[in-house]
Amino acid sequence: MQANENKTLDPKAARILYIVIAGVLCVAAAVTGIVLSTRQKAAQNDSLIRVDNTTTEAPRQVDALPGFSAPLSGVIAKKHDMDVPVYSTTMQEYRVHCGVDINAAVGEAVRAMADGTVSDVYDDPLLGKCVKLSHSGGATTLYANLGKELAEGITKGVAVRAGQTLGCVGETTLVELADEPHLHLEMTVDGKPVDPLEYIAEASRAASFTYADEQYEN
Repeated sequence: MQANENKTLDPKAARILYIVIAGVLCVAAAVTGIVLSTRQKAAQNDSLIRVDNTTTEAPRQVDALPGFSAPLSGVIAKKHDMDVPVYSTTMQEYRVHCGVDINAAVGEAVRAMADGTVSDVYDDPLLGKCVKLSHSGGATTLYANLGKELAEGITKGVAVRAGQTLGCVGETTLVELADEPHLHLEMTVDGKPVDPLEYIAEASRAASFTYADEQYEN
């Protein structure tokens, strides 16, 4: 008798085959789950990075410069010039002049050019008694060659108002001692020296200053 060609699997072998297939399917499902989870976490991290970048790259708010007025009335005797040296009578040499010299009588009151904070008070070996103010917009003003006694309450860290008296014109500077009594005034914006006259309101300049030389007039 011829053997039946349509053979059927032994029941035991069939069970083993089913177990193997089921195991393969479970492993495939687990791998798929891990891949999907990894992709989802990567997408979340990327999203967080984009948010952080957006936050850090947001434009920084910068305060505007205040309005500035003349610190006293007087004669503009020596202008600001960082390129062309001017002659120093005291040092008997030409040197750049990073401030403005305003001739005035000894004892003449020197006032804050704008609202600000006293950032430093010190005795400079060359410029004499100095008061430095910090203002909004990254500006500073420096008042040098002041008298030895400052106005009451002018100490480091205090807030001052525009027009408030800081001290008076003195004769404490060594580097300009041979010049007439004057206020040596310096100014910076964002750390760079600038000409104070360019920042003082035009009306205040006109009311407060005369000029020793026509070339100094703005």
